[in-house]
Amino acid sequence: MITQKNPQEIQLFQWGLLPAWVTEDKAAELSNMTLNAREDTIFEKPSFRDSIGSKRCLLLIDGFYEWRHEGKQKIPYYITVTDQKPFALGCIYSVWKNQPTFSIVTTKANPLMEYIHNTKKRMPLILSREEERRWLDPDLTKAEIRELMQPLDDGLMRAEVTA
Repeated sequence: MITQKNPQEIQLFQWGLLPAWVTEDKAAELSNMTLNAREDTIFEKPSFRDSIGSKRCLLLIDGFYEWRHEGKQKIPYYITVTDQKPFALGCIYSVWKNQPTFSIVTTKANPLMEYIHNTKKRMPLILSREEERRWLDPDLTKAEIRELMQPLDDGLMRAEVTA
């Protein structure tokens, strides 16, 4: 992860955001429920609202898998960007018991991802190169953060079925 606080360093975080206030007995359950943070509720949900303002980060990837549901069959797709270069997902983080944890921000799906992720019609927040720096800007307003939380144009994405 690349964080607002330390953008010059890549760090390892645990997936499944745990706010500092979570008790030990609820941590495992909450971690499974905070893998993703929806852009439409991120400012209201207690688990996410503190992180979205001041603890934004980038997850560097070269692609991700998503499954299309057709009846009882699940068809795996590998999704990349058209230039085939690594890219960043917009995320938020928190530190729980000295362990940094994170959630991937999700948006409504673009047409390509709506076809693939046809049950929930969501997709990760994929940021353009220009948007990556803005996402880490600590001075962004709530409106500017919301403006960044848009689905990537599907013309910039590629998907292939994996067997």
